[in-house]
Amino acid sequence: MKKNVKELMNKELKVLEKEKQELIKAIAEVKINNTVNKFKDTNTIAKKQKQLAVLLTIINQKKSLNKNI
Repeated sequence: MKKNVKELMNKELKVLEKEKQELIKAIAEVKINNTVNKFKDTNTIAKKQKQLAVLLTIINQKKSLNKNI
């Protein structure tokens, strides 16, 4: 996860916002698919939500840094 965070920190804010929208859509699809077809990996939703939380944290940090400049 730390490697992923470093990669995200180097990306631009617009790219991160796009990834955020894709991840939100992916979480919704997983939730729908999980109700229809039970997954073997029941932790998929939690993993994606954690990824989203990390991504939102990085976006907020970048936005606050831009305000201070």
